[in-house]
Amino acid sequence: MGVIVPYEALRGMRVLIVDDNATNRKILQGMLRRWELRTRDVESGEQAVAELLSGRAAGDPYQLILTDMHMPNMDGFGLVEKIRNMPELSATAIMMLTSAGHRQDAERCKELGITSYLLKPIRKWELLAAIEKALGEGGPSPQPNTDARRKPVSPVEGLHILVAEDNHVNQTVAVRTLGRMGHSAVVANNGLEALSLLAQQTFDLVLMDIQMPEMDGLTATKKIREGELQSHSHMPIIAMTAHAMKGDRERCLEGGMDGYVSKPIVSKELQEAIASAVQGRSYTGGRVTNEIPKGDAPPNGTLSWDAGQALKRLGGDEELFYEVVQIFLEQTPKNLDGLRQAISRGDAETIEKTAHSLKGELDYLGIPAVSQKVRELEKMGARHDLQHAAGVFAAIETEMSAVLNSMRSVNGMKLEEQLAAKTGAGQ
Repeated sequence: MGVIVPYEALRGMRVLIVDDNATNRKILQGMLRRWELRTRDVESGEQAVAELLSGRAAGDPYQLILTDMHMPNMDGFGLVEKIRNMPELSATAIMMLTSAGHRQDAERCKELGITSYLLKPIRKWELLAAIEKALGEGGPSPQPNTDARRKPVSPVEGLHILVAEDNHVNQTVAVRTLGRMGHSAVVANNGLEALSLLAQQTFDLVLMDIQMPEMDGLTATKKIREGELQSHSHMPIIAMTAHAMKGDRERCLEGGMDGYVSKPIVSKELQEAIASAVQGRSYTGGRVTNEIPKGDAPPNGTLSWDAGQALKRLGGDEELFYEVVQIFLEQTPKNLDGLRQAISRGDAETIEKTAHSLKGELDYLGIPAVSQKVRELEKMGARHDLQHAAGVFAAIETEMSAVLNSMRSVNGMKLEEQLAAKTGAGQ
């Protein structure tokens, strides 16, 4: 088991981000910004190699590379192979990011000595844990700035948490661990009990075991999310599982959960997961409420966008959130127009590339319904089977119109707040 590098020691470390999607690069930069890492981003494997060699020649080498798997010309694996064949760069720690996990991809990563293989969209605490692990497993040591040390982030305290877990020992461990963190806890023995308690009491967060009798954690989470469609509220839910099996993380996040921890529970990991789940929300008097405005409610039957959830995916960084929303508002109409033209001329390669790029942005912004349709379009392009492409695109356009209107509403509220603040300051 690798040595975990304390995140305070990451300050000043040099990281290269490689991704052909500008929004993805911006999101990763924003996540790394709070840890005061020195980042540079490039959009291709060829540029990455040149930048790595330049950094080494200048005596300021990169300690870590975050590279996307799917890129034109030279993909992530091609880049890693090239780096591993260059003695002066071969020891650099590498993390691979992908939006679609396959068994052969994980095996290929292991063969190439890639320290971490992460599925997008990536949560901030997941990225931090992966970086700490990568640098603790034989990777290069970070180069911290010794003039100053980062102050530890203040832990979230005073939450009232529902623990849905059927095992008595695990219940005791979870309750005691939460108590040491300053939280209070109530136990439910299965998903049905959890739903009953949620209807009777007010909780700030749920720790949800996946495998329970009577009703499992994924089913209970689905019931909770269905109820929230009417209430327009959101209960943070963190999954707990005794088996970190392939696909568990994806099932949990796709099932509407906000975080994921493995059992036996590690206090630090749980603390990070809880902090991430409530990040971007203001905690007052035992209640957790969104800081980001929701915007106008969409008409019945129209797809809505949960801005608060999108903020959480970006680690609660409001500045980054509004930057990404603005980029998305500017780029998406161009991407949709590009898809429309590519479909009309039967250009399967452009359809695949554009859909792949758009899908990644939708995943980060928490719009799974549209992302799934865009993923179908991407697969059609990859198969060069465009028979139903026009129909799928028509559905995407309709749903994206509602999403973009919701985003414009949220962005408009932000601009009004800024203008009001400036006006008030000038009086």
